[in-house]
Parts: sequence; structure tokens; C-alpha cells
Amino acid sequence: MGFDVLAGQLLTYWRVESAAVPNDLKAFVHLLDAQGEIAAQHDGWDAVPATLQIGDIIIQRHLLDTAAVPPPLTFRLGLYQFHTNQRLLTNTGAEWLIVETSDKGLETNDQ
Repeated sequence: MGFDVLAGQLLTYWRVESAAVPNDLKAFVHLLDAQGEIAAQHDGWDAVPATLQIGDIIIQRHLLDTAAVPPPLTFRLGLYQFHTNQRLLTNTGAEWLIVETSDKGLETNDQ
């Protein structure tokens, strides 16, 4: 739904669009270097999945060493089930979303 890049962290904004939220839901964020390799990562989900309802908005803070990679920054992010490592798909059927910073702000691409 949205993103904010702050010093040392990425804030992600998610909206619940299904009543079937897995109980072991986690979000992942990978900060990618210029070669597309993971330079830093964070997995977590602070909201309790069983309490979520359609329309709820979740703000998740991901602590990352954003100084490890010079700008512009590229993030790969998505959701997965912790016990099976199965990724939830985006609305376009992708396993993750690519978020890139630029002089104009954030740009996103499904992958």
C-alpha cells in the first residue's frame, strides 16, 4: 500500500484484503546492492494475524542498515508463511514487490 524510507529503516504500509490471513504471517524486506544481492534484510510482523480484519491497515517497521548501500536504494519486499516459507502473491501474481528510491521518490515494480 505504501512505503517510507527513513535513516536505518523502511516503513511498510499494508492493507488486509482477505479474511484468510495466515496465523504465521511474516513480512520480508531485502535491501539489494547494485548487483542485486542482499546487503541487509529484516523479517517480521508485529500485528497479531488472528485479530486482523478486512480493511485494517498495518504499519510495519523494518530495521535495516541503509548506509550499507549507496543511494539510490532498492528493496525487495513481500509476505510469507513462516512455517512453510510459502510466499503470498501480490495482486499481479508476483512473489514480491521491488521498491526503488530515486530523486523523485519511490518507484515500485512487481516481480
